[in-house]
Amino acid sequence: MNLASFKNAIAHAFAVEDGRDEITTEDIALLDKIANFLVRRKLTVPAIMFLETMSPLNFVGSQIMTFMRPTLGTLLTKFEYNRLEKILEKRCSIKLLVERIEQMEQKPKKKDNKR
Repeated sequence: MNLASFKNAIAHAFAVEDGRDEITTEDIALLDKIANFLVRRKLTVPAIMFLETMSPLNFVGSQIMTFMRPTLGTLLTKFEYNRLEKILEKRCSIKLLVERIEQMEQKPKKKDNKR
């Protein structure tokens, strides 16, 4: 076995699926709800900084949500909360949430002409 065939044989030995193909439209809708909540409250920058910092630990974070249920459960329904726990178990979830937050931040804001 030469070096080229060895490299070819182990090229994907340690590849990890990010789970993006398992994300449903309902999951995207929930991430949009969370992103919209953060953008409306002008928490975009702190949220993105926090998410980017914690992205290597997103699976651990999904498990910590069980502990945080009494606090965070006020923002989401029980079904949404359980779904969010499952979404955060996927490697791509943090990146998707950051993308959704950035997209909502870029949307033109309606100006209020009432005085």
